[in-house]
Amino acid sequence: MLVIDPTTATAVSRAPEVLVEHERRRDDGAVGAEDELDSELFRHQLEIRTAPALRVSDLVEQLMRARRRAGEAALARGLAIGASATVPLGLDEPEVTRDDRYHVMVDTFGHVARLGSTCGMHVHVAIDSEEEGVACLDRIAPWLPVLLAMSTNSPFLAGQDTGYASWRTQMWSAWPSAGPSEAFGTVAGYTARATG
Repeated sequence: MLVIDPTTATAVSRAPEVLVEHERRRDDGAVGAEDELDSELFRHQLEIRTAPALRVSDLVEQLMRARRRAGEAALARGLAIGASATVPLGLDEPEVTRDDRYHVMVDTFGHVARLGSTCGMHVHVAIDSEEEGVACLDRIAPWLPVLLAMSTNSPFLAGQDTGYASWRTQMWSAWPSAGPSEAFGTVAGYTARATG
């Protein structure tokens, strides 16, 4: 999610303020312990993490509650939040979050990381074995273009129409680990490609 200045509708590097407010509300009992709001690569981004669930409806409920509470914390600081895959209306120079992990990413990937100001919803799925994981990856790969077409939501960047339905995909594709690969076939095939 993006932290937004409601007067300009631009993203602002004030996520730490929203996190402090969220924690204050948690300490006061206004926010449940299950609500997970955290920092992201850049200080204009927030991350919501949901608890594991067996039903999609439970995840939707958690996500809606967490976004509402994040919005309330932002509002208390004179801010707003917005769910967008890119920064649609602009941002001053992105500020990297003060976290060693994020600074290592920027140092390692340079300009690719500095341009990585994208947001997304990631779904983690439990698997019973490495073999099942590789089989799932191999089976879902042919469907990735369909999933991308169904999820396009980022035609704008910094107030400009990019001419793409999913500019996030263009930005994300610059990362060396992004995109599908050929089928792995086996755990050994996956390990060879992942470490190769």
